[in-house]
Amino acid sequence: MSVLGKGSQRRSVPLPRPLVVVLKRYLTDVRPLLPASGFLFPTLRRGGSRMGRDASVSTHLLRSGVDVVVVRDLMGDASVVTTSIYLQLLREDMRDGVDRAFG
Repeated sequence: MSVLGKGSQRRSVPLPRPLVVVLKRYLTDVRPLLPASGFLFPTLRRGGSRMGRDASVSTHLLRSGVDVVVVRDLMGDASVVTTSIYLQLLREDMRDGVDRAFG
């Protein structure tokens, strides 16, 4: 799938097949009912920032074993150093897990 990302750069994003099925249904059944917009998902102001969503997606990908360089490319980060910030969250998860197990 081609998307317009950070810095108005077009990038190709791989999608799992089950998600493609859901997106097609969304596009035919739900999206026409929402306000006109140039976006796939019109912004809903329910709290949370784009940075928070990026952190959530990045962390999930890293927890799932996706290489940090791949995550960098998917998120459109300029440097792997920027993306590696999310690795700190994984270290905190490990520390919390050890504390729960032995604390």
